Amino acid sequence: MDFFPKAIVQRGENYFENGHVKKVKEGKKGTWSARVEGSEKYTVTVTVTDNIIVEDYYCDCPYDGDACKHVAAMLFYLAENMTIDTTPAKEENEPEKKSAAKKKKPSFDSMLDSISQDEYKDFIKQYSASDKKFKSEFELYFSHKNESFDIVKAYTSIIRKLLKSSSHSGYMDYRSTKAAAREIASIIGTVEEYVAKGNLRDALSLSKTLIFETCKGIEYCDDSSGMLGDVIFTSIELLSELVNKSTAPYSIKEQSFDFLEKELDNSLYFDYGDFGYSLEDIFQDLALTLSRHDTYLDFIERQLKKYSHSYHRKNHYTCQKVIFLKSIGKISEADLLVKQNIDIPEIREAEVEKHVRSSQYDKARVLAAEGLAIAKKAGFWGTINHWKDSLLKIATLENDISNIRLLAKDLAFSSGFKASYYDIWKGTYNNEEWLPIIEEHIESLIKNSIVSARKPNFSSNPYLLEKIAPVYIQEGMLDRLLGLLKEEGSLHNVLKHHNDLIVKYPSELLEIYLPAFEEHCHYADNRSAYRELASTMIKVMKTLPGSDVPIREMALHLIKKYPKRRAMIEELEMV
Repeated sequence: MDFFPKAIVQRGENYFENGHVKKVKEGKKGTWSARVEGSEKYTVTVTVTDNIIVEDYYCDCPYDGDACKHVAAMLFYLAENMTIDTTPAKEENEPEKKSAAKKKKPSFDSMLDSISQDEYKDFIKQYSASDKKFKSEFELYFSHKNESFDIVKAYTSIIRKLLKSSSHSGYMDYRSTKAAAREIASIIGTVEEYVAKGNLRDALSLSKTLIFETCKGIEYCDDSSGMLGDVIFTSIELLSELVNKSTAPYSIKEQSFDFLEKELDNSLYFDYGDFGYSLEDIFQDLALTLSRHDTYLDFIERQLKKYSHSYHRKNHYTCQKVIFLKSIGKISEADLLVKQNIDIPEIREAEVEKHVRSSQYDKARVLAAEGLAIAKKAGFWGTINHWKDSLLKIATLENDISNIRLLAKDLAFSSGFKASYYDIWKGTYNNEEWLPIIEEHIESLIKNSIVSARKPNFSSNPYLLEKIAPVYIQEGMLDRLLGLLKEEGSLHNVLKHHNDLIVKYPSELLEIYLPAFEEHCHYADNRSAYRELASTMIKVMKTLPGSDVPIREMALHLIKKYPKRRAMIEELEMV
């Protein structure tokens, strides 16, 4: 199973060894199906050859990786129990022989059944004495049988040793972090096993340990792959599933609530990701379930005091307080808090949506307009566009055409080009009305374009190309786009619009490419740039009909033109 991640193989093997592969059936030769049971039940189908080479597999679980633990468990089952036909193929003209019985691989299960309890005990004692890792894993597996066994201490030691062994001078680099994440991810399977067995006590203890210890590790590592963060989020999801299980006792929920109240005072959960916000969601739900209202509100007050000078965190906890007060029926208190903090964008947005739902568009519009003014004053550009979008939605509900046109046009061009807003703007005109409107807009863009001095590898008029090219494409004015590219034909710009023009103007596009290649080569000064040029020339040859000979001739021309650029010559010879 080399194509399976190590963690998946380990979890699959655990599933198999714990008897979670059920109702195995063979369909057509080599195709097996089974039900694999864990926290949920999933159907697995595997097609294998006689020597168990996997040809195809499928599982209906939601896992989006290449291969899941359920498929791995099924393969372990087949490897252990599958009957293999070892009869050699019959030679041509060989007399017919009586068919030999198929040789059945000895069953591991049958061997286990033949071992007595005393033999099991003797083996475990002897093996534990010589293999500390086996003893540790044995104790962890049967921890629910031993009330005095400290599973938190055991797994804390395992995770800390794993993180320490992966670090160098107190820091984990990119590869070491990925390797550590894979190892820690295998422990998640143990939590799932505990849940499947109904051992919620140890499942909770291990979930909390995973969250706490892994979050400490993320402080000193390069987790740009996101794998260690995924382990933390998965552990948080397991905790959420655990406390929300219908079979979870009150004590499990209480322990989780107390753990979260303590841990959420630690800024670590917020400084290296959004882990804290996910944990806060669980904390708030538990406060409602357990009726621990005062404790939760005291927590919120502590955070508001702690982050009184942090704009975002203060706003966040104020919003959480409003939501919670409404959830416990303290509507008048929540409404007062809303009025006192209406300048917080999330609170204002909720009020706008409330007025929209009740068709009070005037009140919604006033609140959104005030929010826009505040955002402009503060220079929060993302929030500015958000409030413009809110005003556009209100204008649409009121069928206010003039404001729809004003806002949609602004949003279409204010921060890059947004085709969705452009279509809304255009949709307010009929075909006859639209042509002079768009021509006027194009003329305005040309007049307002910023002309800059020509620089290497940059357009002489980048503002114009950036603003007007999307309009030409939307309106099908490809002849104008072609004309603009002839003036602003840097290689970057031509490549950007290659797919827009290749069908209608292949020969004209080639005429722009050739001088663009030469200009790009003129300013290139290192092997990486030469390699990029050669790669681009090859890609264009593959997609642009009739370009092979002219591009190769350009490559030869450049080799002759710059005979001392050895690195360039080596790369262009690949063309």
